[in-house]
Amino acid sequence: MCLMTAIGIASNLIGSAMQAKQENKIARQQQELDRQRAQREQEIGALNARRQRRETSDLLALQTALRAGTGGAPGEGSALLISENTAREGEFAARLEEANAATKAKAIRDQANIDYAAARAKSSAGLTSGIFKAGTTLLKSDFGKKTFGLN
Repeated sequence: MCLMTAIGIASNLIGSAMQAKQENKIARQQQELDRQRAQREQEIGALNARRQRRETSDLLALQTALRAGTGGAPGEGSALLISENTAREGEFAARLEEANAATKAKAIRDQANIDYAAARAKSSAGLTSGIFKAGTTLLKSDFGKKTFGLN
């Protein structure tokens, strides 16, 4: 009977340890995937900002060409104010794209860290539970009853 008890205890401990190890591995893999996703968000934000700046540049060139085509002075008076305003708005939109991407990437990284910590806590709790189950098995066995005087 002692052999069966020892096998039961070992099985509980080994099973719990293997499960905790697997859960930690999965949590690390998920954290890496989330890190990569955050990096992609940053890259998308940078691409969108470059696109916005290019579109603004194209719009400024079009405005200049239209003013020149109508005989207006492209670098004076209200035409200059319109160009300056267009440039400011374009840069604002580009920076907004970058800021939004950075915020989204940070949120992904923060959530990944929270999820990783929760998964580690869960696997640690599972391991602890396995140890307690092994202890319970030992105490309920004939060996435990004889050794510790439990009924």
